[in-house]
Amino acid sequence: MASSKTKSPLGIAKGCITSPPPDDVKSENKSNTHDRDDADDDDFLTDVKNEQLVLGQVLSNDICKDVFAERCTYTDFLTGNHKVIAFCIEKALSDGVQLKDDIFDVYRYEYPGEDNSTGGISYIVKLRQHYSENLTKATFLTHVKKLKSDALKHKMHNIYVKKMLRLSRDPSATIESFSDLTLEMENQVTSASIDAVSSGFKDVAQLNIEHDQEIENRKKAGFGSTGFRFLDHALTEAYAPKKVSIHAGRPGMGKSAYVFNSMLRMANRGIPNCIFSLEMDAPSVIDRFNAIETGIDLSRLIKDRKDLSADELAAEQRVKKKREKKPIFINDAVGKTLADVKRELRTLVVKHGVKVCFIDLFMKLRKPRHLSNKSTADQYTWMLNEVQIIAKELNVHIGLVVQIGRKSEQKTDKRPAISDLKDSGGFEEIADLILLFYREAYYINTDVDKQLDVDIAEIIIGKQRQGVTGTVKAVFNGATTKFSKANEEDIELFDKMLKEIKPKRRSKKYEQQD
Repeated sequence: MASSKTKSPLGIAKGCITSPPPDDVKSENKSNTHDRDDADDDDFLTDVKNEQLVLGQVLSNDICKDVFAERCTYTDFLTGNHKVIAFCIEKALSDGVQLKDDIFDVYRYEYPGEDNSTGGISYIVKLRQHYSENLTKATFLTHVKKLKSDALKHKMHNIYVKKMLRLSRDPSATIESFSDLTLEMENQVTSASIDAVSSGFKDVAQLNIEHDQEIENRKKAGFGSTGFRFLDHALTEAYAPKKVSIHAGRPGMGKSAYVFNSMLRMANRGIPNCIFSLEMDAPSVIDRFNAIETGIDLSRLIKDRKDLSADELAAEQRVKKKREKKPIFINDAVGKTLADVKRELRTLVVKHGVKVCFIDLFMKLRKPRHLSNKSTADQYTWMLNEVQIIAKELNVHIGLVVQIGRKSEQKTDKRPAISDLKDSGGFEEIADLILLFYREAYYINTDVDKQLDVDIAEIIIGKQRQGVTGTVKAVFNGATTKFSKANEEDIELFDKMLKEIKPKRRSKKYEQQD
């Protein structure tokens, strides 16, 4: 790596240094990535190469200098000559002096320790070769975090662990002595965390760094398409990673059909996705896929296969074969717990890079045993929090299919609202996106329903954490369960038919459905 580097602005570029430092770039006292610091440290291992990387970046990059000046001190370094070099850098930055190689022979004589050796100018030059424009500011902060964490661990090891060992060997030591020492250790960790990069609170400078990185991430995969362009236009993040969405509606509204359509469309765009199908077995899901992609009525594919023509049978086989190359995965095992979901989803993410996972129906997941004495609302709240954690840990989008309670049909306007969700508080709190499904045709006489030239489904955006709410209309083909874009002519035709049809009471068989 050449020593003359082009200085990089804020977004130093992407990634992290992937290759280890050259073998000849070693601390004057170290020869391995991890080694003993000195004789008094017993078996404590120091991450020498991380220290070299931090110093190399600071010596060559202005942005890293600013982070170093704000976050680090020479006492964070555990290797002897690295402490001296870091001390010289601190002094130079404080005095506004450029970090040229010769300044180290000036400042090292002010070093408060006994050994003020830096390893010489040649070592400083080699440290500069650790600089890489492929290291982002955010990643540099992780190395600084590692540096400070190692320094704290070293202190705990050298002081408190040894104190604990001495107490354990002292016959006169009391339990209170151990308790006091434990409290002292806890205070040390808490105090260090206040100033550490890993602190829960972040200042504006650090947040700006993370926001810049998030902008870069969004360019790659920040907006997770639903597969429907006409719906994507109304969404800010859609199926973005680390987010949770809710797909809710009464039976017959098309919520599961929408999910199957979305899975196929995402797969066609190369977006790996999966479903935990807790209500429908895998062959039934494949039937739905076949109907959507061939345009053959679902009932004919299942019940009246003998009436299918040779061309229709060939079309079915063709879409099935083509789908084998698509990144779609189905798990239809029942009795799943969230622990099962997390374990099996993690495997898919690692092996196949799955980006979106649906759970249909969410209510059919087994509730946790340790909450068996809690209310249903409390159980769902706990489960929803776990879903949010899984989405963030695995960097995937999780879509939950949820059934709306029967009470929503007692309203004059039967369009669902968030308040219609069972135990809606937990869903509303955790969800980044809530889509509610409604079909007016479902509530008119069955015979008239079959005569409709077009059926319009409403996808109601009940909540969008980063955007506005509203309604997107789509054409729903009940025979094939296919969703497609609704144009103005479709909507006008549907509205005209509704005006001409007098709504009738639904039959008892519909009223008995849940």
